Amino acid sequence: MCGLTFDDRPDCETCMEDSCCSELQECDPNSNSDCGKLVVCLNACMSGDSACQDACIAADTSGAGLTALQAIFSCYDGNCKTTQACEYPICDSMLLFADEACAGCL
Repeated sequence: MCGLTFDDRPDCETCMEDSCCSELQECDPNSNSDCGKLVVCLNACMSGDSACQDACIAADTSGAGLTALQAIFSCYDGNCKTTQACEYPICDSMLLFADEACAGCL
């Protein structure tokens, strides 16, 4: 484990741990890092509660937490997003799409 669990799909998580371990460690919610604190705060927000999320980001006064969190998504985009392990199935077809909401819509 590299700290923060990025994806609950084991193969996608393996890709992230293989490719982005240092970024995940920086945002470990069990750490005292700026990013770890931001992750804890964001996880406490209800899904879609942008006011709560905005308050968490505002509390990251140095901006270091948000920068580290953005580094995780950048690493994901560059290394794992388009791998089969991290793509989502479109219905029962053999087709996959990198975005879960789009795959569900299709």
